[in-house]
Amino acid sequence: GNVQIIGIFPNSLQFNETTKLCSQCELKNVQLMQAMIYAIDELVNRNPKLLPGLKVGWTLIDSCKSRELAMASLEYHFRKSNIFQLLSSRNLNYANLDPFVRTLQYNLNNTVSSEPPIIGVIGEDSDHLTIPLAYYTSSFRVIQITYNSRTTALSSGVMCPYFYRTSISYKQQAEAIADIISNFNWNWVSVIVTGSTIDKEFSTTLLRQFSFKKICVANNIVISNNYTQSDMISAIQNLKKTIKSKVVILTGNNKIIYALLKQAQSQRLTGITWIGTYNWLTEAQIANISSDIIRGAISIDVNKKIIRHFDDYLRKLNLCDSHGNPWLFDARKEISKSATANCKYGPQMARILKRTFYVPQSFTAFIMDAVLALAYSLHHKLGCTNTSCPALNAMEINRDREQLNHCLRNIQFQG
Repeated sequence: GNVQIIGIFPNSLQFNETTKLCSQCELKNVQLMQAMIYAIDELVNRNPKLLPGLKVGWTLIDSCKSRELAMASLEYHFRKSNIFQLLSSRNLNYANLDPFVRTLQYNLNNTVSSEPPIIGVIGEDSDHLTIPLAYYTSSFRVIQITYNSRTTALSSGVMCPYFYRTSISYKQQAEAIADIISNFNWNWVSVIVTGSTIDKEFSTTLLRQFSFKKICVANNIVISNNYTQSDMISAIQNLKKTIKSKVVILTGNNKIIYALLKQAQSQRLTGITWIGTYNWLTEAQIANISSDIIRGAISIDVNKKIIRHFDDYLRKLNLCDSHGNPWLFDARKEISKSATANCKYGPQMARILKRTFYVPQSFTAFIMDAVLALAYSLHHKLGCTNTSCPALNAMEINRDREQLNHCLRNIQFQG
């Protein structure tokens, strides 16, 4: 490609600091990476009016949910694209980086790109990684767009002026939920937030909105990532004891949410109206929960019609072909527990793929919007028309990042 977009995704769930190896490939996160490839290939490069005469390539980074690995990988690619030479006098040693930085630099000819300029970074999935990455990218005037960041810590734009998000912030989600509750004239609610410390920020934001609208909170329960079974039992028992409130706001980590609903089913907690954020209600595993438990649940989600073309694209995708994404092989290996050269789908793999990889997630729409935002910004910065773009100067892209950021800040396009 003439320019590149870097994508950072948590394809692997663990990083071993000793061996410098990643493990436990997560198929659903690999799909998010594939959404970025789809957006660049299908929505940008195949659009003759967007960047005519130019091609966008991509670099893929597996963060392995490690902040250190994500930062080191990004720093490595910043150096390769000459960002350090133009913006910093750092003299960094990368001698030991290559063995454990799992990245792929890909262009349209399926060859390693010769250091194309970076027009932006997309990622990461969790605020735990997004926050330090945002400070880092802004320090080098490189645009970063996240598809799943919600923290208010990055909302002001003062400390990280090159940071953007296509996802909805905690404040916006809290306002929407408070409006729903007020609309139904519910006076009492319970709140359950699951996941990391950063996820708990949502609870504080939500309670503030409830205070504004005079909504009373009967229970405010926090379930951390290292929860125990007794934590789940206690949470459900507290809800069963609460007479005033039959409305429960449930948000955070989808896996913990599912475990909690399983416990609710075990204790026969019925008559609850669950309100969730984003897509936990549409998770495939929720089908295993009895309708008596989740009947009447309300969830905020993306209209799936807007990603129907990506849905078609996924269904036609053959995981035996890498499609510029080597983690597809890792995903197959994780499912089958063996790397097969002939790559034949067995019945078990077919069932797993059908309910995971081939079901588009809501977040994919936010990733596509991030890609389009960067492409339209470059279109305006270069002064492209519908038929041609001026000759691209890689050094100028690196030098004049403020103008690209200005274009992004004022961009409007059909998402």
